[in-house]
Amino acid sequence: MEINEIASEYRRSIKDLKRSLSEYGYFDLVIGIPFFKESETLKGILKTIENGVRNYYSDKKVLIIGVGVKGFSEPGKEIFDNTQIHNSCIKKISTLIPVRGKGWGMRVALDMANILDADLIFLDADLRTTIDKNGKKIGLLPDTIKWIYSTIIERNFDYVCPYYIRHKWDGTITNFICYPIISAVYGKRIRQPIGGEIGLSKRFVKVLLKQPDSWFTDIGTYGIDIWITVEAIVNRMSIAQTFLTSKIHDPSEGKLEVMFKQVAHALFERIIEQRGFIINLNGSELRRNLKVKIFNVGFPIEPEEVPFHWKDRIDYFRKEFNQNKSHYQKLLKKENFEYLEHLYSMHYDIEFAMDKWAKMVYDFIVKYSLAHIDRIEFNKDNILDLMIPVYFLRSASFVKHTANISTQMAEERIEKQVDEFIRHRKEFIKEFSLIFGLMKI
Repeated sequence: MEINEIASEYRRSIKDLKRSLSEYGYFDLVIGIPFFKESETLKGILKTIENGVRNYYSDKKVLIIGVGVKGFSEPGKEIFDNTQIHNSCIKKISTLIPVRGKGWGMRVALDMANILDADLIFLDADLRTTIDKNGKKIGLLPDTIKWIYSTIIERNFDYVCPYYIRHKWDGTITNFICYPIISAVYGKRIRQPIGGEIGLSKRFVKVLLKQPDSWFTDIGTYGIDIWITVEAIVNRMSIAQTFLTSKIHDPSEGKLEVMFKQVAHALFERIIEQRGFIINLNGSELRRNLKVKIFNVGFPIEPEEVPFHWKDRIDYFRKEFNQNKSHYQKLLKKENFEYLEHLYSMHYDIEFAMDKWAKMVYDFIVKYSLAHIDRIEFNKDNILDLMIPVYFLRSASFVKHTANISTQMAEERIEKQVDEFIRHRKEFIKEFSLIFGLMKI
């Protein structure tokens, strides 16, 4: 569909929601649940929200909005609509929109929260609750609502991100792309910048809706989460993290390529757009603001295992590298290309050095930026396609070498990886700034 047609269809699809809101009156809190084909988990999420509101916010009026996609989400909508909520302070409504993409589903909730002048919580539609090896309930809990919402209304933060203890092989896009780049390039050590379970103040909701055309780009996809995080940073919203036990959800290994490309595209586009902010972020400010507060003291957790077939990922890399060797030679600096060539020669016996990964990611961002101004033969889409196999190789190396260590020890390695990105930031900024003829002010 054309942009004008999408905009028209979107407005038409939420008209009934707006009409319903006029019947309900005011709300203190909106909870948005964008869903696609998830159906088995929706009932559990709704009942958990109900218990959380009953336990902690019985004096608040809460609206739950479920947003799916026409032609795909009808089973989920039926479950959402038929799940009984026995709490008079909670209302729920749902709709199916004609536009596919997680970001569009979240846009509906943002629009509704803005109309209501309400705070907003987002929950992913595949969240579950389980019992860990220590007999503790982890995952989505009634307390989740309290831990997020209290950080907004009691501590006055605009953006609340989750802080999880995840399985060491879960969240590889976060661990090797989003967490290091948000920390090093944007200067905020936010552990889960695309966590999914987030809280937004009514003030931040209004900031996000100042750019209504953004959703016609990568923001309408899986890129929405990283965009929200970046917008919070560059608009100097007050940001906090809150411990939410562990993220228990459906494994996403099967859709990693699509997710990686959409998230990386959204992040790299933001880096180009906000180059002035990034280049002018000096060393002292970076060190001063890097740490982001974490609330709600955690407890030891043994998260459920997440599969990651590392040999398959190495095979994928080897096939792609063999076919596109000359492209990698043009995209990467000589020392980084030679190192990648060395890893190719090692077959399964690989160990991807942390500093080399940081340097390669910066290489890809620099080349992506050059493609943005048509200075190289590759387009941005080509560059992301070529980056995916290298990301798979980095993830596979991590999985291979953390098989016999604890979650905590694996987490320490991820933190060291972030440190490498920070260590090489200065040389990246120097190269990046030259592309656009910018100098640090």
